[in-house]
Amino acid sequence: MNRGILAQSSTHTNAHSIDCEGHDVIATFGNVLEEYATLRETVGLCDFSTHGKFRISGPEHIDWLAKMVTRDLEFFDTEKTLFSLCLSEQGEVLGIVTLYKYQDAILVETETANRAGIAAWFAQHSSDGVVIEDVSDELALIGFEGPLAFKVAQTLIDFEISSIPFQAFVEIEKGGERVMLARIGYTGEYGYKVFAPVNVASSLWNELYEKVKAVKGGLCGNDALEIAMLEVRQPLQTRETRDLDVR
Repeated sequence: MNRGILAQSSTHTNAHSIDCEGHDVIATFGNVLEEYATLRETVGLCDFSTHGKFRISGPEHIDWLAKMVTRDLEFFDTEKTLFSLCLSEQGEVLGIVTLYKYQDAILVETETANRAGIAAWFAQHSSDGVVIEDVSDELALIGFEGPLAFKVAQTLIDFEISSIPFQAFVEIEKGGERVMLARIGYTGEYGYKVFAPVNVASSLWNELYEKVKAVKGGLCGNDALEIAMLEVRQPLQTRETRDLDVR
């Protein structure tokens, strides 16, 4: 089972995990009610490293990806993000994805449950002029969300955090590596994600954990996050389409 890039951290010792398509997803770090309160009152730190991450590049990558998702990418600007769906030819929801637009590539993030399916979908529709790289195990993905999340994000940059609009990202340097900080929220609170190469992931996680604790925040698993998402009617695709038959 894939336990994720950050699984060896001492912070994960008492975490309760569930098997999600062969990946070890953290349901809770201890008490789901406390984690929910943390999300709503301060800031919760989340390990999303088992999410799928695909780098799509090549001279035809934008036109190709526009056929794979349900959003128009013609005016998709660099350093912006957007949410979309991947659908089969029969209209089946293969997954909710988040796209991150670089100058020469687009990073596609999927939920853990859809990682293998979307990888297979992309491979099935591969085309000349497009390079599809599965970088899921090369990049850690750390999230932190809650009303005080912006205070944690501010410590990572040397300019005003409010200048990063919703669904945008910037690149910063950590340990000599390029790291992406994106402003993306699921729960109606401030929310951020950090994509970091494996060799700096653990130190960055520990750094963020200390900063989260400094504003009286804590660790947060998937169960508390889903409760908060349901409250603001954010779609939970793996739950809402579980028993649908699209034939």
